[in-house]
Amino acid sequence: MKRFFLLLFCFVGSLGFSQNSYHFDYVLVYNVSFQDKNFERICYINSNDNDFFTELTNYKDSTHVDFRMIDRDKEISVRSKANKELFFKSEVVNIDCNDVIKSGNPNKHKIKEYDFVNYNDTLINDTLYYHYAIKSNKSLSYIKRKKIVEYHYIVSKESPNFLPFLTDSTPYEEWKSEKNIPNGLLKMMYHLNSDRKVVFKFELKALTKIDKKLIIPKDCNYTKLIISPK
Repeated sequence: MKRFFLLLFCFVGSLGFSQNSYHFDYVLVYNVSFQDKNFERICYINSNDNDFFTELTNYKDSTHVDFRMIDRDKEISVRSKANKELFFKSEVVNIDCNDVIKSGNPNKHKIKEYDFVNYNDTLINDTLYYHYAIKSNKSLSYIKRKKIVEYHYIVSKESPNFLPFLTDSTPYEEWKSEKNIPNGLLKMMYHLNSDRKVVFKFELKALTKIDKKLIIPKDCNYTKLIISPK
């Protein structure tokens, strides 16, 4: 059984130097539409550092919440469960080493098969947004055969301090390589299949400014398991 500990710290000075500390300055709530299902996803981000993020993937339990944290720079991941009330109220979340695993992107070498494309601005409710997508540069027959989708991003033009929020590993690796897309708060993300149909949609419902930290001990064994986060 996974173990998880939550503590509320009143002073930053209480934190030691033998830890990996992640700071989150915004919590974003998205409405998700996928396979005729509609649900919410809560994401904790650092607007100035998109190497890591935390998302609540299942929080229907009345008392507990499941979550994961991804750090693509250090290639580690956290999957854990916490008391819902304590998780939302706590300023500092302490992770048990048993919940930390090695992660990575085995498809990192495939970024040469993808390109970011910047489109003309998109108008939504009298507001203009950036619009870009990551697309396979393979042939249409290959795309259809492999069922490759396009990832489209609709991004606020009024939030240049927000680095691109890229939850999927391949777009993130492509951004690190090229950095040819604009900054901005993610308003919407959707997937188009080869028939040009939307098969997944991720739309911002609310955002809140926060000050939250997640702490992982530096002496955790990050090599005990290898997974590939989406």
